[in-house]
Amino acid sequence: MKRVFLLFLCTILLVFSVSILFAAGSQENAKVTLRIASSSDGPDAIKIYDSMMAEFEKNNPGVTVTWDRSSGDDYQFQGLPSLLASDTPPDVYFEWGGNRVKNHAEDGEALDITALADEIRPTLESSAWSGAVFNGKTYMIPTNQDVTIMMWYNKDIFSKLGITAPGTWDEFLNICAKIKGAGITPILMGNSDAWVAGNFAGLFLSRVAGDKETNDVLSLKKGTKFNNPGFVKAMQYAADLGKKGYINRDVNTLGYDPSFARLFDNSSAMYPLGTWFVTEVVPENAPDPSKAHFDFFNLPAFSGGKGDQTSYMGLNTGFVANAKTKHKDLAVKFLKLMISKDYQVKFAKIGNFSSVKGTLDESSAYIRKVQNLMNSTKTVASPPDTGYSVEMAESLYSAIAQIMANNKTPEAALKAVDQKVKHLRK
Repeated sequence: MKRVFLLFLCTILLVFSVSILFAAGSQENAKVTLRIASSSDGPDAIKIYDSMMAEFEKNNPGVTVTWDRSSGDDYQFQGLPSLLASDTPPDVYFEWGGNRVKNHAEDGEALDITALADEIRPTLESSAWSGAVFNGKTYMIPTNQDVTIMMWYNKDIFSKLGITAPGTWDEFLNICAKIKGAGITPILMGNSDAWVAGNFAGLFLSRVAGDKETNDVLSLKKGTKFNNPGFVKAMQYAADLGKKGYINRDVNTLGYDPSFARLFDNSSAMYPLGTWFVTEVVPENAPDPSKAHFDFFNLPAFSGGKGDQTSYMGLNTGFVANAKTKHKDLAVKFLKLMISKDYQVKFAKIGNFSSVKGTLDESSAYIRKVQNLMNSTKTVASPPDTGYSVEMAESLYSAIAQIMANNKTPEAALKAVDQKVKHLRK
């Protein structure tokens, strides 16, 4: 009898102990917060991400997912570095593929996710991995393929003035003259952060000076310099746009977000931006998105240019798991959910160019046009601030801003870049 009682007592104690451990585990899990960070997203994208977060929390009881978009358009240069250095750094964060991801890997801020990449590789476009793999290891899951610079134009203004998309730079200048003559600003840019004009005119470099020379100079290859004949010629095109009054005079003081008011009130005709114009700019800024009638054309060909005149500027974007996260398994699990076909189909429907095969709606004329742009060239130029040294890019963008505003000649501005990046050259 005593033996039975002791056995019963042990059983009770065991059940009690397990209950305590389970409760403790539940309390611990309830404190797990998975932090995601990115730049600003359009309202349609946020709805999809919210749904994704809810599903993840449902499938992982005790985990709360938070998404930090607080730094908005300042995310790239100041927002993300501040978040990574904070007491509550993100476990997963958005990035632009290329040199930025490489730097994160070298700084111990990017987790080696090669195993996950190998698992999902067959489901993604082969071109999507450019800028995500370094030294045989994968550090970013590419979710999107972006065109960084397209010249978006107001179809109503073009139609009213009898203008069609240009094929050459001379034709482009002619339509700018016609638009200006109608009392409308031909090209609008909110360039207070320097990157809009920096990317726009940055493509001039490879088109005019040549793709190899541009890559060598931006890579700070020994023996190269920015103040060279090809770059000076390319930047003269940018200076001429300013001199002719084809760019808004306050280009370098006008903020990115405030600039769109002038685009949607029909006082400006064109804006050089990427594919996010459809998913973010129009939904967030147009008074009535259904009445925002815009189309795009690629940068027109420069006569006598040494580079590929069919090239476009673009890159892959995606998400990186922080190597310092305390929740590596959860971070990888969230990345896997993000790249799932169900969610990527939803992103494709709102205009994103998902890296996942079979997600794009090819019945859309816009989708087909962008695909044609992507497939019609062998050359994709990297944005200076993602494909190369950020410090170099900031110096170059500052020079381009001064050139477009006619504050400095191309020679003087490029000479200043050489001085600023002197310490970076190998």
